Amino acid sequence: MDDDMANCATELMGRIDEAGLEVVLLGPAPVMDICLKLLSEAHALHHKIQSCAATGNLPGATDETDDPNTPYAHYVMLLDVVDARSHDLSVTLDEFALLAQRAIGNDGSND
Repeated sequence: MDDDMANCATELMGRIDEAGLEVVLLGPAPVMDICLKLLSEAHALHHKIQSCAATGNLPGATDETDDPNTPYAHYVMLLDVVDARSHDLSVTLDEFALLAQRAIGNDGSND
């Protein structure tokens, strides 16, 4: 993970915050609740992406080793956390989409 990816994540986080604010201010309670969860998970993921990019820039971060006390081991651990948090965010995004569709009456139940 490099600085360009971290910068892209920061830009996207700004867009997510803007959209999330609109939903929280205008949406019905169930949609607001899942949106707040989504925002929390997105911020946690963004933080780990930033940490991963910073760790990846450390000397030795790309030098494979079995020693658990190296920048490489920390970098690999952070990559695993980013992967797990990405999955969690994806699941929450699916939940948000379903609740939002129900809230606007566009979930297919009226067809």
